[in-house]
Amino acid sequence: MTVRDAVFQTMRHFRMTTIFANPGSTEITFLPGLPDDIDFRLALHEGSVVGMATGWALAMGRPAFVNLHTTAGLANAAAALASARTNRAPLVVVVGQQDRRHLAHEPFLAGRLDGLVGDYPVWTGQPARAEDVPAAIARAHHEAVTGAGPAIVVVPMDDWSKPAAAERGAAPLEVRWGSAALTDRVDELSTVVDQARRPAIIAGAGADDQATWSALVDLAERLGAPVWQEAFGARAGFPQDHPAFAGHLPPGRSAVRDVLGGHDVVLVIGAPALRQYPFEHGDLIPAGTTVLQVTQYPDEAHNSVADVAVIADPAETCRQLAVRVRSRGVAAAGRPALAAAPPRRPVNPCDPHMSSTCSLPGCQPTRSSSRSRPPAVPNSTAVFPPGLRWASSAPPPADSASAFRPRSGSRWASQPAR
Repeated sequence: MTVRDAVFQTMRHFRMTTIFANPGSTEITFLPGLPDDIDFRLALHEGSVVGMATGWALAMGRPAFVNLHTTAGLANAAAALASARTNRAPLVVVVGQQDRRHLAHEPFLAGRLDGLVGDYPVWTGQPARAEDVPAAIARAHHEAVTGAGPAIVVVPMDDWSKPAAAERGAAPLEVRWGSAALTDRVDELSTVVDQARRPAIIAGAGADDQATWSALVDLAERLGAPVWQEAFGARAGFPQDHPAFAGHLPPGRSAVRDVLGGHDVVLVIGAPALRQYPFEHGDLIPAGTTVLQVTQYPDEAHNSVADVAVIADPAETCRQLAVRVRSRGVAAAGRPALAAAPPRRPVNPCDPHMSSTCSLPGCQPTRSSSRSRPPAVPNSTAVFPPGLRWASSAPPPADSASAFRPRSGSRWASQPAR
């Protein structure tokens, strides 16, 4: 069995059987003749590769497998890897490297990869031997899950064909988290919440799953509390069509103090407390407001302004909290309902200024005339028949009805009817 064969077994064990890649010559020895149960997804830029893998990992709830070219490929992926780290997307990123046998001579495409993408990876491994590659990929899986971000393994191109080690590698087959009893922590939170006159909730990306949504809905309804979405969360922490949803938290400190000023206890669930953008003087939280934070990510707890930060599963914590807190007997008050939109005026499906006849069923064609033509408005956007949406202030080419061809300097989009 080769190192490549052993890596495929590792990938199957951890259900990472889809490869997202934009490979180069340093990956050629890994990719040809993939087994039938290994899927391959090609993108033509590393940002797209990591973007696809990030979406897959968030949707599937487990690490995605990424294969990148050496220096240029990893560097091109830097921004997407930073986004994956911010969005807590677990990725196992295998980066190619020149042949190990002459790396000391720094041949063409030998990558100086250590630190190339800064601190955005949660872990980076460069196996000392070819035999260590399968275990390094297994460890990258565990590091990606634990650190909630991309973990990188650098693999020289000649390692894949080397014989695999017979002994067990330096990585466990499974990592399981022991869950400490939440009872004491939840009792402490419920005591503070029950004493609040007007509690509020802030939900973030860490609450974006069905179990946490359900628990948060129960908690908000029991407290009669409004729920805000964190200002810069990449994922929705609460159903935004629920009556308790109050909108997105403002990005500046003064506006946050205005919004939260009437609340004496604020529960922050699955979010930092609190991420902002423009610097403003003053505290993040109004004076006299108690902040309770529940997050599964230690780094969010360690730099928060919370009075009490609990590192625990948000879904289970909210579920237990909803049972323990007293019901207020009031409806959860979010933002006011939007007024109903006025009925839309029926639109003639054809353009009366282009043709006097129309074959569309039910159409009442109008002969074009100077009387029916609307007055010209300078710099206005022309109106075209359904099926054509022109994103340029300039009129379309004369043959636009039959062939939509962009002109230099213009932007356009087409929605063909058929």
